[in-house]
Formats: sequence, C-alpha cells, structure tokens
Amino acid sequence: MNTIDKQKSGFTIIEVVITTILVLLMSLPLANISFSSVRNTQYAKQAGEALAIGQEKLEELESLAYGSVAAGSSTDDVYRLGWIVDEISQTWGTTAGACKIVTLTVSWNIGGSSKASSVEVIATYPEPSGNGYFINL
Repeated sequence: MNTIDKQKSGFTIIEVVITTILVLLMSLPLANISFSSVRNTQYAKQAGEALAIGQEKLEELESLAYGSVAAGSSTDDVYRLGWIVDEISQTWGTTAGACKIVTLTVSWNIGGSSKASSVEVIATYPEPSGNGYFINL
C-alpha cells in the first residue's frame, strides 16, 4: 500500500529553478555596476597619467626661450600630445610686450573610443633675459 507522506521536507525542482532565476536576475545590475566601476577606474588612471604628461610638456615649454616656443606634437605607446602656439601683442598698463597662447591637447584611446584633455595657457616673456612664465587661462 502506497501512502503519501505529506510531512516530507525539502524543495521541489520547480522551487529551486525559480529561486535560481530570481537570484540571477537580481545580480545582473550588480555585475553591471562592477563593470562600470572597473571602466571608470581605468579612465581615471589614464586621465591622471595624461594630466601628468601634459604638465611635464608645459614645464618643458616654459623652460624654453621665447623664440623657441613653437607648435609641435609627440606620441608614445598610449598618449598623443599636440600643442598649438599663437603669438599676440599685449599691453599691461603702460608696458607693452609679446606673449604666446599655448593650447596643449593630450589624447588617448580607451575601450575603442578616443578621449582628450586640453589646457590653454599664456606664455609671457616680459623680461629681456627671455625667462618667461605661464598663466593658466
């Protein structure tokens, strides 16, 4: 004689499958957040490196004599630098002088898309010795 024991404990296969599906559906947003976090961390790291490389180039340009500051470009494995130099005449009060506007752009690729960061500075050379300084715009 077969009797069905209604007091048995445990889960049916349907309950296990439904629970597994629900857990997977709830964990998808968490995985997306993790991937976004990794991508943003990588971008922040590369943007910081680009800033440091750009700062080095600006310091190098600042150390040059006024007549030597000219447009140019350079590249390495990851970053591309380009700088444009525009010369203008400027008057400060009663003192007239020349200055150059330097626009430096650092660009790089991340995840198949191109990123860039630019800074514009004024290179002024009021002293006859040719030593100048940069002013951020």
